Amino acid sequence: MKLGMGGVLFGQDYGVAHPKKCVPEEEVRRILSRASGEIQFLDTAISYGDSEKVIGRCLPKNHHFQIITKTSSFQGNKVSSNHRHSVRLDFDQSLRNLRQDGLYGLLVHHASDILSEGGEDIVSEIMKIKKAGDVEKIGVSAYCRDEVEKVMERFPLDIIQVPVSALDRRLLKDGWLQSMKERGVEVHGRSLFLQGVLLMDPVVLPPSLEGLKSGLNGFLSFCRQKGFTPLEGAVRFAVDSGVLDGAVFGVGRCSELEEILKAVQATEKTSTVWPDFPVMEENTLDPRTWTHGSPV
Repeated sequence: MKLGMGGVLFGQDYGVAHPKKCVPEEEVRRILSRASGEIQFLDTAISYGDSEKVIGRCLPKNHHFQIITKTSSFQGNKVSSNHRHSVRLDFDQSLRNLRQDGLYGLLVHHASDILSEGGEDIVSEIMKIKKAGDVEKIGVSAYCRDEVEKVMERFPLDIIQVPVSALDRRLLKDGWLQSMKERGVEVHGRSLFLQGVLLMDPVVLPPSLEGLKSGLNGFLSFCRQKGFTPLEGAVRFAVDSGVLDGAVFGVGRCSELEEILKAVQATEKTSTVWPDFPVMEENTLDPRTWTHGSPV
């Protein structure tokens, strides 16, 4: 499984209830230097504040990161010729920001943009970018199985990026993600910490996330039983799922990266059988419904 580092914290505050602060540029430089050779890809977006510019300035010389960016969101509006034109303009700006001649991946940031009226124009423009050789793989970031399946009717996907965590296992059911892999689609898991919820004390969960409390208590209790920190447990679950081609972790400090790498190495030696941690209200697993959410 490839390890990916999310770049949202490199450009803006992010998280639920108690957002983490944007990472200082010098710390980003240290993180990227440490990640070189251990982390295979970086995940960012033109909409993540200054993330792309910071990454571009801080990338080590002769790095081997595969870089993935995303389109701007059109907020589910009818897609016009202006929207289509902006896909190319934004991608070119991302190349300049990141100081790269080409990228590994370009994802549609929100599946709803493709599913909106005129969404086929976005698809056409992205496929042109791939055909020109400016990006190796194209795909979509989605929240649910239904979105992905509808998009695949219109869009030949190389990559899907979807939420997977110890609490959110909706897309792991029925072997659906495995079937995506068998169709040649690269599966990347994101929200592995559920926007930081898995690292929180259940006592301080906001009222809007009360439906996650029982599952979070179960997860934390199991981690204590196994001797895992919550971060280590979240990482181990992602690796143990066995179905992800890549996993995107948010990193705010170099010490967090060290803990993630240590957890991955430990999981490669011994896997864990994870019990289910039932969530009282399944709709609370979708950050788009959160009062304090920061959907990506």
